[in-house]
Amino acid sequence: MKRRGVGMGYVAKKQEVDKSMAAFGEEVNAQRVEAIKGKLETLKEKLHEFAEIHGDKIRKDPVFRYKFHQMCNSMGVDPLASSKGFWAKTLGIGDFYYELAIKASEICIVTRPVNGGLIELGELTERLKKKLPDHKRSEISSEDVACGIKKLEVLNSGFHIVSLDNSKTRFVQSVPTELSTDGLKI
Repeated sequence: MKRRGVGMGYVAKKQEVDKSMAAFGEEVNAQRVEAIKGKLETLKEKLHEFAEIHGDKIRKDPVFRYKFHQMCNSMGVDPLASSKGFWAKTLGIGDFYYELAIKASEICIVTRPVNGGLIELGELTERLKKKLPDHKRSEISSEDVACGIKKLEVLNSGFHIVSLDNSKTRFVQSVPTELSTDGLKI
């Protein structure tokens, strides 16, 4: 029959083993954090290189710009976060989305009496394109407009992208829900 450890010696030895295991765990975690920091720094450098190489295509091609923005978001990088940072200097897209949001909000406000503050995203995009010079019309897409509108959401200004009844058609709501009386008229 095997004896189990009992007594003060066993308790002291167990505490010592627990402390050494905790110290080892902390050391492993510190090494992992350092490795991840190194990988994130490498990723940031590669993303900057990519942006510098493909900057013109990102600015001019709406599909490429959308995919670039999706890729950045999946990595937790927001190229629109600052108009003074690297992304604004390299790509100039931060200002692009903010200017697009301002123009879109102007159209939404003007059309409120007609549509009650709910305009289809495709219609808004077409109206925006009509306001742009001919050489810039092909440079914006509905995804660009949606991205600009999402930048307005942080202002709590009542601008939101909504889908009705799980349809693929998206609308821009330009009136705060709590102020709209449309629900009372139905």
